[in-house]
Amino acid sequence: MQRFLLFLLLLLVSCGKTWQPSHVENLVVEGWIESDGYPLVILTTSVATDTHVQSVDSLESHLLRWAKVTVSDGDTTIVLTGRHNRRYFPPYIYSSTRLVGKPGKTYSLTVDYASFHATAVTTIPPPRDLDELRAERIEGSDSLYNLTARFIDPLDSKDYYKFFLRIQGQDSTFVPAFLGNVDDAVLDGPAVVPLHRGPSIQNRTLIQPFVKGERVSVRLCTLDGTAFRFWKEFEEMSSFSSSPVFQTASNPPSNVEGALGYWAGYGVREYSLTVGAE
Repeated sequence: MQRFLLFLLLLLVSCGKTWQPSHVENLVVEGWIESDGYPLVILTTSVATDTHVQSVDSLESHLLRWAKVTVSDGDTTIVLTGRHNRRYFPPYIYSSTRLVGKPGKTYSLTVDYASFHATAVTTIPPPRDLDELRAERIEGSDSLYNLTARFIDPLDSKDYYKFFLRIQGQDSTFVPAFLGNVDDAVLDGPAVVPLHRGPSIQNRTLIQPFVKGERVSVRLCTLDGTAFRFWKEFEEMSSFSSSPVFQTASNPPSNVEGALGYWAGYGVREYSLTVGAE
């Protein structure tokens, strides 16, 4: 559900807090399953850090195409099929339409490739509805707008939220909103969350306003605490790093045994609006 795989690929290297060259190669798993959606997994190996220049083309060798990837909901176990899909980067995914995500169910993931063996478990929380998605014109401008989302956070449960955005004609997939991770510890019933475009390799400017006429789709996702902590730390590192490539010398927390990365369940609600439309 996001396009920062190159960040993840370069970030998840085996090095300590003080940078030193490393030639240790790790399996990197990025996978998720959505409510009423299908499992999707992208597999790479981490890029070993050293003093030699590596071309972008050389990253192709880190994409894993022939792994065995299985997902189970406890009753049904399926093997995902690998195929090219240029909506994602890297443009190769493992998926299947034979298993549909349902809120409240737990899903286990197993990955086998050469000497790598990785497992992970996640649960899809109940989704939450937005009460309002609003574009408000910035004072002094005729064409620039800020976006806010309003919803009710239940007081009787512990919840974590993540916002994704997709701008028609610009994004091939949904992109994590900048600072779009919300722990309900900071909420009290009615919640108002500002939505900002996420950073990319091409554009490191943060908190850009939206432009009148843009068609914006917004996903409000619920997720468990483990997936939330991964995304919160990863996006803080990628958003505030001075380097768009080597952002940190440590790894985000992971719920994958035997690999780096994450396996997340999302309870999803999706909304769209045209910015500035009356």
